[in-house]
Amino acid sequence: MESIFHRLIYLDFRGLEEDCISKQTSKILDEGIMEKKPIIVHTMGRVGSSTVAFACDELDGYETYHTHFLNQQSIADLLRRAERRGRKIAPNISRSLVVLNEILPKTDEVKMITLVRDPVARNLSGCFANFLTKKPRSEGALLTRQEVQDQFDQFYHDRPLWWFDRELKEALEIDLLAHPFSKEDQFQRLKFGQIDLLAMQAELDDEIKLRVLQEFLGTNELGLKRRNVHAKKDDRYGQFLQYAPVTSDYMDKFYDQPYVKHFYTTEAIAEFRKKWSSRIENEASD
Repeated sequence: MESIFHRLIYLDFRGLEEDCISKQTSKILDEGIMEKKPIIVHTMGRVGSSTVAFACDELDGYETYHTHFLNQQSIADLLRRAERRGRKIAPNISRSLVVLNEILPKTDEVKMITLVRDPVARNLSGCFANFLTKKPRSEGALLTRQEVQDQFDQFYHDRPLWWFDRELKEALEIDLLAHPFSKEDQFQRLKFGQIDLLAMQAELDDEIKLRVLQEFLGTNELGLKRRNVHAKKDDRYGQFLQYAPVTSDYMDKFYDQPYVKHFYTTEAIAEFRKKWSSRIENEASD
């Protein structure tokens, strides 16, 4: 099956470039860019990866590839879905195709960065992001509890449950759960063949995160400026969080997962629960 999907992805990748569906693909294929050192920021999304990717993209001599999917089955499914719906291929998918067909097969050493985040916070961020595509902000517009409930019900919540297995372990033979992670330091550097990987908690303090990234990339030129932050872009985010129906069962579903316990201390997980539990208690008292 691997060779079949490799051919499928390669053909679609060439089609993207020839049809100019993705400017990112054409940009990456430029000879000068291909000679730069690659940095792959590979995450499940809504974990603060845009901030890291934009910062890395400013570095001279490097080219950054921000991806969410590198599993061939995942990409093939997304390509088919886009074709059925008559939609253009999202830039992050075209970047994935380039990574799979150009970067990994032809590069001796690759820097890769991945992040993990409180899964409940991650899901609520993603849920609100999807909501914004359907209902952009208008002056004075407030959310109703039913609007939030409807969006919560429509959102796909389970990606954190399988992402590390499917998009790292299956896709790249990188099994992070089989290797140590410093929960106290909140980051870990690991080597997997040609891939020099840095795994970090999204909750890591920005100053420490910057220092860790600078050391990992061997440069002091890196700077971090937060991107894609809902609270700064739309004042309805706080209201969305207030109305989101996060129950105890919902928290159990995610905080009892082995990957959460691998990356976070018992105390950190308890703080996550406390944060959302206090919100539930406040709601009950209204």
